[in-house]
Order: sequence, then C-alpha cells, then structure tokens
Amino acid sequence: MKVALIRSPEVIPYWYITKPSLGICYLSSYLKSRGINTEIFDAKYDSWTVNQTVEMVVKYCPDIIGISAMTHETNKAHNIIASLKNKYFKIYRDVL
Repeated sequence: MKVALIRSPEVIPYWYITKPSLGICYLSSYLKSRGINTEIFDAKYDSWTVNQTVEMVVKYCPDIIGISAMTHETNKAHNIIASLKNKYFKIYRDVL
C-alpha cells in the first residue's frame, strides 16, 4: 500500500516562516513504522503550485491520499483534490 500525504501550497507568500509540517511528518513516521510506504508532498515548503503538486502525486501513484490545509488554504486544497479525482477517474475509466 502506498500513501501520499499532501500539504497544500502557499496562499500568501511569506506570510509566516515556512517550515516542514510536523503533523504530517509524525503521521508519515507512524505509517512507516507499520510497514506502509508513505511519501510527503509538502507543496508549501517546496513552493509548488497546485499543478506541480498534482503531477508529483500522480507520478507516485498512491492508493490513499491525505491532505492537510489551514482554513485560508482550503481553496487550493480543494483544487488539488478535484484535479487528482479527475486524473484518477480518467485512469480507472481507461483501464475498465
């Protein structure tokens, strides 16, 4: 099983000092300790756009996707999830 944990992109550049998200890191560490392959896609820390984030996640091809966003980041988080949903449904429709 492969899990992708996503942190949504920056909404207001340099609003506060950007550091890796400890919550996602803790969750990833726990999953890895249980033998689950986990990858963190921290769009805020890596300064990725919504499209870059979606491309990176699609390349990883996870079985489960989790996303973290603060209130002011929910629109970008929604855009990421909507894009991933469209891409994955297209992939699965082509297979079926």
